[in-house]
This record gives sequence, structure tokens and C-alpha cells, in this order.
Amino acid sequence: MASSVNGMHRIFVYGTLKRGQPNHFHMENRQRGVTQFISTALTETTYPLVISTMWNLPFLLYAPGKGQQILGEIFDIDDTFLEWLDEFEGHPEMYVRDKINVNLVSNGANSLKTCENLGKTECWTYFLKKFPDEMLDLENLSSYDSFGDHNRIYKPEEDQLSRSNVEESLRN
Repeated sequence: MASSVNGMHRIFVYGTLKRGQPNHFHMENRQRGVTQFISTALTETTYPLVISTMWNLPFLLYAPGKGQQILGEIFDIDDTFLEWLDEFEGHPEMYVRDKINVNLVSNGANSLKTCENLGKTECWTYFLKKFPDEMLDLENLSSYDSFGDHNRIYKPEEDQLSRSNVEESLRN
């Protein structure tokens, strides 16, 4: 298993970059680089996926063994898009890109109940590795949807949503 296939980098997205979510348009912007949807996937390891801050950002907390298996999507991306994505995610200052193993599941899966395991692969994903302990007490999700039952719609007010503001919000 490798996080690079045919010169492309395999990335697991779990939040606003997924299809149907508010930031997915970035995944389709060819000026940022090449991306190709591969499959829906489920993390092998459990992690806490929480929504926090005034912007209702999804965070995958680096706390392996806690939380739930996470349902997300795999894309293959080129070097140019990976460079852009690292900047977008604030890697390595805020989020940290790390490798994980995921199980490929049927492309139509939208919940853990409809998953059919189709094999495994290694992917990059972005974790929040430095976080207040209280974030572990937040509701853990198995799949993020900005418009879900949690009533915490992603609010990316561009004039306020900056890396420094998010980092400060996490400290408070």
C-alpha cells in the first residue's frame, strides 16, 4: 500500500472538501492542479471527528483509538494540488498531513450501514494534532455533512476565517 500511485498522491478527505460540501469546488478547480475522485472510504482506525469554533469547522483529532471509524472520500491529486492543499489546510502549522490506512467501500455508500469493503489503501489526510483536551468531549461524528442533523452549518466568513483566528479560537 502506498500513498502515491502513478505519480499521484492519494488523499482522504472527511470534511468540507467532500463532494456536496461547501469547499468541494476547490477539488474541481483545475488551476490548482489535477484531482480525480477514486472511492468512498472508511478509516481502519477510529478517530474523533468533531465540529468546533465559531466557523463550525470539522476537525479530525489525532487521537487514534478514540471516536469512530470515519467515512470520507479518496482523491488522487498531483504535486501541484498537494502543494495548494497543504497551504489551504495550514500544514504543518495547524493541520498536520499524515498517512492513514482506509478501506475502500462502494462508491454509493453514504453511511456506515451501506459500506461494502472493496480493499485497502494508504492515504494522506490532515489531522489536528495540537488541540485542547475538551475537544475530545465534543460530539464525535462518523461522517461530516455541513448540512447535517447537528445544525452546525459551516460558516466561512472570509474576513474572519484565518489560520491565526482559528488557532486562537482553539486556544480559548
